[in-house]
Amino acid sequence: MRFSRLKHVVEVDRYGSITAAAGALNTTQSTVTKSVAAMEQELGFSLFQRRARGVVATEKGREFLTRASRVISDYEHLVEDSRRDKTASNSLLRIGVCPTLLQGLFNHAITELIQSRSNVRVQLQAVGVERGVLLLQRGDVDLLVGPAETLSRESEFKVEPVDDIEAGLYVRKHHKLAKKKKVTRDDVRGFPIIASDYLDPYTNEILQILKEKTDQDPMRQLHILEYFPIVSRVVETTDSISFISKNYASTRAFRDKFVLLNIDIFKPLAMCCAWRTRWLPSRDARLFISYLQTSKG
Repeated sequence: MRFSRLKHVVEVDRYGSITAAAGALNTTQSTVTKSVAAMEQELGFSLFQRRARGVVATEKGREFLTRASRVISDYEHLVEDSRRDKTASNSLLRIGVCPTLLQGLFNHAITELIQSRSNVRVQLQAVGVERGVLLLQRGDVDLLVGPAETLSRESEFKVEPVDDIEAGLYVRKHHKLAKKKKVTRDDVRGFPIIASDYLDPYTNEILQILKEKTDQDPMRQLHILEYFPIVSRVVETTDSISFISKNYASTRAFRDKFVLLNIDIFKPLAMCCAWRTRWLPSRDARLFISYLQTSKG
C-alpha cells in the first residue's frame, strides 16, 4: 500500500470531491482518481459512493478512512518532530476504560502523569467492554483498563493488574431511597436502572436482581447509556438508579448531588491495564500504569 495513495484518499474524504482534493494536493485529477481506484482494488471494497456533486464515504470506507486519517496525522507529526529535532516533543497517550461508568478510576493517575510529564497529551475515552477490546486490537488506543477476567483472555494482549474496583448503586439527593438505612433488592426493582454496557459484569448483577420477580426479559427493563455525563444528568433529574465506583462516590462533586445507597450487590472487580503484546508500552504509558497502581482514584 503506497503512502501517497493513502494520503490521496484521505484528502478526497476531507474535501468530498476528487477535483478539490487534487487541487489541495497540487496534483492532477486523474492521479487522484487512479489512487482511489487502486486503493479500492487493493482493499476489495468501495471507499466512496460517487454522486453528482462529489463523493461520500461508504460504511466500510468510513471506518477505513477514519483510521487512515490518524495514520497520516501521526506520520506528519513524526516527520515534523524529526525535522525540527525536538528532543522533548509532545507525546500522545490514548487510553480506553471499560466499563464506562467507573468514573473516578483515573482522577489521580492522570493528574500525576500530566503534572510530571508536561509534554504528554492524554486522550481518554470510556467505552463498552467489547468495543474497548476491538479498539486495542486495532491500535486505536494504546492502553485499555478494564476487567481482568475479560482482557486476560485475549492472547494478543499483555496485562498488568491494577487496583480492584468497588462499585455501588447511587441515586439523586432527595430520592425515596436516599434516606433508607438499608436498601433491599426489592427496593431496587421498583425504579428504572441505568447500565453502561450489555457485557460488563455489573450489568449481569443487575439482571439477576430483575430476574428474581418477573417473567419479562430483564434486558428490556434497563437503560443502556455509555456516556457518563448523560447518565449522571438522568440520575440527577429522575428516579433512576445507576452504579458508580465507591472512590468517586467519596468526592465532594458526587456528594453535592448524589447519594450512595446502602446495599452491597457488587463484588470487587479485578481490573488490569492491557496493551498489545507486539508493542512495548511507551515511557508515558509505563508511568501512567505505575500511577494507576499506587493511586486510589
